[in-house]
Amino acid sequence: MDEILIALVVSGILAIGVGYVWLFLAAFQVSSEWGFGCMLVPGVSIVFALYKPDRAIKPLLVLLVGLLLSVSPFWLN
Repeated sequence: MDEILIALVVSGILAIGVGYVWLFLAAFQVSSEWGFGCMLVPGVSIVFALYKPDRAIKPLLVLLVGLLLSVSPFWLN
């Protein structure tokens, strides 16, 4: 059972990483200012998602799935 919980946490962390990279790439496709802002300034990713929801919705869903996967073992225990 512990192996399954560890696999859930690891897969959640990987999904969060993929979501962030995807969000950074989407921000860089809009402009380099958005891209560097999302990478270097905390909170700019949220502002980017609010201003450009058509480009940010899929990466945010991947981030949300990763978050749910990584915290689900704490609910299951």
